[in-house]
Amino acid sequence: MEKEKIIQIIQEDIHKYSEELDEQNYSSSIEKLELVLKYARLALGSDFASNELPEIEPLNILDEIEEEVALEEEPQPAVFYEEPTLENTTFQFARAISGGYIRDNNKVLKGDVYVSESILRSLGLENGHIVALKEKPINPDYPAAFPYLISIEGKNEDVLNTITEFDYGIVELDYDTNKYFVKRNIHNQPIGYSEDDRYEISEKEVTKLDIMSDDIVEIAYRTNDFSSAKIRWKYNTSEVSYEPNVEQKIMSSTVKKEPINPPQEKEIKFDLEGKKILLVGMGVRASEFTDFIKENNGTIIVHDKKSGNKWRKNLEAAIKRVDVVIIGQLQVSHSQSQGAISLAKKHNKPHATFTSYGKEAFMQSIIKALEK
Repeated sequence: MEKEKIIQIIQEDIHKYSEELDEQNYSSSIEKLELVLKYARLALGSDFASNELPEIEPLNILDEIEEEVALEEEPQPAVFYEEPTLENTTFQFARAISGGYIRDNNKVLKGDVYVSESILRSLGLENGHIVALKEKPINPDYPAAFPYLISIEGKNEDVLNTITEFDYGIVELDYDTNKYFVKRNIHNQPIGYSEDDRYEISEKEVTKLDIMSDDIVEIAYRTNDFSSAKIRWKYNTSEVSYEPNVEQKIMSSTVKKEPINPPQEKEIKFDLEGKKILLVGMGVRASEFTDFIKENNGTIIVHDKKSGNKWRKNLEAAIKRVDVVIIGQLQVSHSQSQGAISLAKKHNKPHATFTSYGKEAFMQSIIKALEK
């Protein structure tokens, strides 16, 4: 059949089924028109000999088209939708400045679930981890306990990490403002771009975490927004690794590293002229300073009772009897340190703090107090 004839047949059928189109047979007429047009694409887009096309009358063309379409279309497998449940769903974990969230994208958990810093560290959860959850039986003794068992199934490496960490930061005390700060970490890396950049620790963090000088902490903040920084974790001594972490993110790309050598004890001589020194804190290490003070013509009183209602009363009585008050901040809480400073000011006693176990630092704090 010549193409001119095919076009004529198609035109006649389009005209025929267009005239039949009304509200009562809308669906069937549209279906017939679609089949006519599909035949038109098949016939007119082919380059085969005219005798390969069947002789089709206008009224019979749909029968031929339906047969050809049925041969072309392959049956599609049935698709069944499975309602997401806790048992058949995995979730993605996203790190936050402190703790993180199990994202409830499939609306299974009635909202994102917060995971505390201590829980995620115990499990090794990282940003982008894919996790499965299983409900835990409710413990009536701990109704607020985390309600799920978490298992790590994999990790999405393409997830963007929006949190920057500064790990193993060393807490220091600013003697002029009596405020704690973090400037460097145990690998001697600075927290910022310059040597002067530092993170000022808030009073709330000091009280909540019982921060003291020489504590080791991890600080986190939203990338490119250092104003959001906060202490994420305070390490126990056993947790601290002094091996550099190559994946550690710091703001400075090049760091000048200085060798860190333990201070050498020097022979220190200073005449205390019989002055009485009150040492607050330092625990069992306080006894190491007794002979040292005697050798330098002084007397030392140690006050290290950290509990009980009479602690402040006994401390105040001791402060009244001495010439100088020294607070060893490595072994005393922030509230006790502030209490000793407040009482020393009240009774107009020279006072200072020190953050070392060394005798030289201890003596320097006495000299600093006497120079005030």
